[in-house]
Amino acid sequence: GVNFRRVVNPDPNGMNTSDYVGSYIRNGGEENDVIVGRLASPLAIGTANNYSLQVWDENPPTNVVLSLQKDGVPVQDITATTSATNSWETIIFAGGGTTAEEINEVVILFDPGNFSSGQYFFDNLELTGTIAVEELPGVAAFQVFPNPSAGLTNFEFELERSAEVQLSIYDLNGRQIGQILNGSLSAGQHQASWDAAQAADGLYYYTLTVDGALSTGKIALQR
Repeated sequence: GVNFRRVVNPDPNGMNTSDYVGSYIRNGGEENDVIVGRLASPLAIGTANNYSLQVWDENPPTNVVLSLQKDGVPVQDITATTSATNSWETIIFAGGGTTAEEINEVVILFDPGNFSSGQYFFDNLELTGTIAVEELPGVAAFQVFPNPSAGLTNFEFELERSAEVQLSIYDLNGRQIGQILNGSLSAGQHQASWDAAQAADGLYYYTLTVDGALSTGKIALQR
């Protein structure tokens, strides 16, 4: 069974200032323990929708699956992975790979497929709109190269001020396959790389999040 309740925020800070958040204690006797939320009215989703969730995890990395369902039948399952220990972080579920459809249930699974136990705090599940990289606040001279890539893809950008930055890679099913950046970066020039040696040729998404504002783009692997 699920132990889910509303509790006082264990770590109120700039990332999450809510007074109260959700607390979930995973049942280690269940392989796929779930949290189910039923919507008051159907919600239309599309191929370009992205979702964000704030999570506080005591023992990362943890795979988190967001299952968008209609009458108990999954329409789309999207995976993201936690990385911060005992602190709030925003994980991004990158949409794509599904036709536009309505859902009426949202299911969240922490560490699915395992008989694990642990406590998680979560808050602010949101449908996240994307904007062009050029419109991200405080970001300039963003480049992704080479694209198409033969295996190593470089990211370069300049921050006009310090910011919380996440840069992640997803496949077309919305599964996170890499997290390149996750944390505070100072003002100035930054560079990061994605080594796709273990990834098959094809299309992938990257998401760049700067202080909660999200932009996404595509990378083509061609060897």
